[in-house]
Amino acid sequence: MHTNFMLPSPLPGPGRTAQWKSAASALGFGLQKPVQFLPSAGYNHNMITHICDRCGRPIERGQIRYTARIQVFAAADPMEITLDDLLRDTRQEMDEIIGQCEPLSERELMRDVYVEFQFDLCRACQRIYLNDPLSVSGGNQ
Repeated sequence: MHTNFMLPSPLPGPGRTAQWKSAASALGFGLQKPVQFLPSAGYNHNMITHICDRCGRPIERGQIRYTARIQVFAAADPMEITLDDLLRDTRQEMDEIIGQCEPLSERELMRDVYVEFQFDLCRACQRIYLNDPLSVSGGNQ
């Protein structure tokens, strides 16, 4: 999984699995169990190009792979600005808003405005995702 505010490694490894697993599970993508890659005789590890962010299966070179991109951003309704709005002194309102933002980090502020996720999916998980993109039916099937 890739996001614009957190860029974990695309391949799981020591200390890396939890980074992308927590963000993925928040959106209904969750591994049933941690993925472990064990060396096996005759297997070429260079053939794995991606890992399915939903089930954790390796996606080898040449296999069908899907990308799910999700953008979550603050929706803005059209504003109607009146003459009274233009004549009003908004300095105190701006100071209050700035005061509310001061204890927050840049990352926290950005997360309230825009976040983008990108998930690699195997064919089976792509079909499951398309049938229930918001995971409202519950479970990871």
